[in-house]
Amino acid sequence: MARSALERRRVLLVVLAPAIALLGPVSGLYPNGFATRKQRQRASQAARLASKVDRDSIQAEAVWDLQTYLRFNTTNPPGNERATAAWLAGRLRSKGISVALEQTAPVRTNVVAQLPGNGNGRPILLASHIHVVPADPNAWDHPPFRGDQVGIEGRG
Repeated sequence: MARSALERRRVLLVVLAPAIALLGPVSGLYPNGFATRKQRQRASQAARLASKVDRDSIQAEAVWDLQTYLRFNTTNPPGNERATAAWLAGRLRSKGISVALEQTAPVRTNVVAQLPGNGNGRPILLASHIHVVPADPNAWDHPPFRGDQVGIEGRG
């Protein structure tokens, strides 16, 4: 799907596989080391919004998502990402994110998700992959595709 230069600037394009990103207020360094008045106001507004967030439920959901994701065995070859891609697409759609699945081979599927921007910033692209290299279960303290919560350990 070809996009005009304007559309590319207006869209935050996120190619996900496997990333489920929890985006929140992010602070960073400014090129001159100082924030402008507008940047300070935005940071203050973000801090007020962040204080209203139920961090415990967000963390519990993120842990559940990561554990569920790690339980998919996408060892390459053959990769077999289709089930994982379908699950990931469902999770993204449940958050109101536009998602398309692109089949690249019979059992190979990519997830493309888009978050629209407001046109004021540059687009960002996040790219990853779903498949993993083989994991010998004997070399792990916990099964690599179980997603045990011991810090969270798993192959992914």
